[in-house]
Amino acid sequence: MDEITNYKPVHPDQATWPAIYDRILDQSDDGHGSKLLRALSYGEQSSKGYTDEARFPIQGDMWLLLGNMVIDSVQDKGRTWVHSAGFDEAWDE
Repeated sequence: MDEITNYKPVHPDQATWPAIYDRILDQSDDGHGSKLLRALSYGEQSSKGYTDEARFPIQGDMWLLLGNMVIDSVQDKGRTWVHSAGFDEAWDE
């Protein structure tokens, strides 16, 4: 959890959901990034009624920090997603 709570967005001035959505639209993505961001956004919305419950460890701004982790990693250099992760060849790079 520390990796999430201590995360510092690469672009702190663009660390809101609307800015993240704009950034993913400008990205050449096969749909994985936008789907993951949508799931995180919905997770934030649907968990609001369960604050301070141990069975929901992701709370508050952790959802937005995860969204920033996703967009920052998608916009980083190199391969974005590991394809065919179950096969040794996928990890050759």
